[in-house]
Amino acid sequence: GTYSSNVSSTRCAKCPKGRYATSTGAKTCEPAVGGYYCPEAGMVSPHKCSAEIGTAYTSSEGASECDQCVEGYYMTANGECEDCPSGATCEEGTTLATVDTDKGQYRFTASSIDVYPCPVPENCKGGIFIHNDTYPGCIKGAFGALCYACMPGFHLKTGVGCVECSVTKGSWNLPIVIISVLVAIGGLMNVFSERIQQFYEKYEERIMEIGERITAVFVTMQILNLLQANHEQVGGKELSSPYSDFVKAFDFVNLDFIKVVPLNCVYERGFDHGEALVLQTLVPLFVLGLATLWEGAMKARNHKSQSVSLVMQGLILVLPTISRRICHSFRCSDYDDGTYLFLDADMSIDCKSDKYFLIRAYAGAMVVVYPLGIPLLAYSMLYKLRKGLNPRYWDPLLTDDEVAQRREETIKQFPTAQLASLFKPRFMYWEIFNTVRRLTLTSFVLACPTLAITTIFTMGVSIVTLAVEREAQPHHNRSLGGFTYAMHWQIVMLVLFSLLTDAGFTEGPSALALSGMLAFANALLIANIFWSSRGNDSAEEHEFRKNLRELRNSLSRSRTRRPKQITSEVEPVEVEVTRFSSNNPLHASAKAADGASSAGGGRRRGWGSLWETV
Repeated sequence: GTYSSNVSSTRCAKCPKGRYATSTGAKTCEPAVGGYYCPEAGMVSPHKCSAEIGTAYTSSEGASECDQCVEGYYMTANGECEDCPSGATCEEGTTLATVDTDKGQYRFTASSIDVYPCPVPENCKGGIFIHNDTYPGCIKGAFGALCYACMPGFHLKTGVGCVECSVTKGSWNLPIVIISVLVAIGGLMNVFSERIQQFYEKYEERIMEIGERITAVFVTMQILNLLQANHEQVGGKELSSPYSDFVKAFDFVNLDFIKVVPLNCVYERGFDHGEALVLQTLVPLFVLGLATLWEGAMKARNHKSQSVSLVMQGLILVLPTISRRICHSFRCSDYDDGTYLFLDADMSIDCKSDKYFLIRAYAGAMVVVYPLGIPLLAYSMLYKLRKGLNPRYWDPLLTDDEVAQRREETIKQFPTAQLASLFKPRFMYWEIFNTVRRLTLTSFVLACPTLAITTIFTMGVSIVTLAVEREAQPHHNRSLGGFTYAMHWQIVMLVLFSLLTDAGFTEGPSALALSGMLAFANALLIANIFWSSRGNDSAEEHEFRKNLRELRNSLSRSRTRRPKQITSEVEPVEVEVTRFSSNNPLHASAKAADGASSAGGGRRRGWGSLWETV
C-alpha cells in the first residue's frame, strides 16, 4: 500500500486513491484496472465494482469509485445505475445525457428519463440529444413533440416522413391521379350514357343489390380501419400481417381528403389539427346548405331534385371520419410525468395553450352538429314520412301490395325516404341505428382512457349490435341481410384478434395463421358482393307466397265490405294453406268457423278470426 520513487528515501508514501501496491519496496503504485476501484489511499489491492456495489457498476482505469455503468445501463446524476430505457441503446459508460435513442424514438430533453415511440417513425432520427439543434431528434422538415408535425413547405409522405413540397418530387401525384380517374370516369359515362342507361334498366335489380352489398362492405371496412387505428393509439399492439396490411389497404374508405391533399404545401403558416377541424366540419355544412337552396329553387319551378337526399347519404358515409376528428380534439396525453401535455391528434399543439382552448370550444359545438345533430336530422326527415314508409302501422287493413305501393310513392315523392328503402316498414329508422353504431365504435370510443376499457367497450358494443341485427332481421332482402350479418361478425373478430394480440396469445406462426384466416375471410366476403341469392327460391315457395297473398287480399276486401242486412244462415268456413319444400314440409294452416247468425241479425262473425290466423 506504499511506495517510494527515490531509492535514498527513508520513508514510504501511501498510494493515492485509485492506485495500489501489493508488495513492499514498490517504486510506483499500480492503477486500478477497469471494473476495479481504490476508494482509499494506501490500498494493497483494489475492490471489484460488481462484487462490492452491484453487477451494473464498473469503472474506468485508475478510478477511486465505480464511476460507470456496464452495457445496458446508464448512470444518473446521483451516480446510480439504472436500466436503459426501452427504445434506446446504452453502451458501457453511458450517462443520462448520453443515452442514445434508437431510430423512430424520441426524448424531450437530455435529462428526460423516458423514451417514447414516434407516431411517424421516419421523422425521428434518434441518436444522442443535442441541445443546439433546432428540433433535436427530428429529421429535416419535422418538428414538435415526437417530431409529429411537418414544417410549412413540407408534407407527410407515408413510409418516408416529412418531405419537401415539390411537384417534380411527387407531392401532388396522388391528388392528380384521383382527379384524373374521376374525370375519365365522368367522360366515359357521358360518352356511353345511353348504353349505360340501357344496361342499368336491363339489370336494375341486380345492380341495386350489388350496390347495397358494396355499401355494406364500405361501412364495415371503415369501422375496421378506424377500430385498428384507435386500438394502436391507446397503446394496443399492432396486429400482425397479412390481416393488418389488408385492413390498412382500405384506408381510402375513410374519405379523409385531408390525408390525400398536401394542404401543408398550400398554407404558408402550416396546416395543423385546428385548421383541419374547421375545414372538415364547415365544408359538408356548406355543401348541405347549397343542396337545400338548389332543391328549394327546383321545387319553386315544379321540378324534382334529389340534391339534399344525395348529400345526406354522402354525409352519413363520411360522418364517422368527421366525428372522429372532432372527438380527437378532447384527447391529450402527458409526457415526462406531466411536464408536457400535447394533443394526441397533433402533437405540435400544446394542450396548455390558448389555441387549444379555442379548438376544444369549437369541437364542443361541432359535437352537437355532427355526431348528435346529423342522426337527429335524419330521424326528423324520416319521421315526417312515417305514414308513407310504414303505412300498415296507421292502417292495419292494408294489403302487401298497397303497402309497397305507398312506400314506392313516398320514396319517389320524397327522395330522403331512400334512407329507409332497404329495410322493412317497421324498421324504417334502422339506418339511424346503423349510424349510431358506427359512431360508437369509431368516435365515441375515444372517450375510453385506457386500452382495457377500450377493449371492453368495443367488445360489448360489437356483440350487442350483432345480436340485435340477428334478432331484428330488418332488411327486405334476406340475402343482403345475411351478407350484412356476416360483415358484423368481421368486426367482432377484429376485436377478438386485437384482444388475443395484446394478451400475447398469438405470436409467431399462430399469429400469422390466424391473421391469414381473417384476411381470407374478409376477401371472400368482398368477392361475394357479386353473388346474389335473389331469385333462388323454389317454384313451390313462389306459388305458396302467391296463394297466400291472394287469400290475404280477398279476406281484407271482404272485411271492408259491410252488408246492411244478412238474413240467410252463413255456413262455417274453413281455409287451409299448406307450404311444402323439398326437404321439410312446413304447414301453415288458417282455420276459422263462423256460427250461424240469427234471423234478424245484421252481423257476420268469424272473418276477423280468420284474418288474424292467416
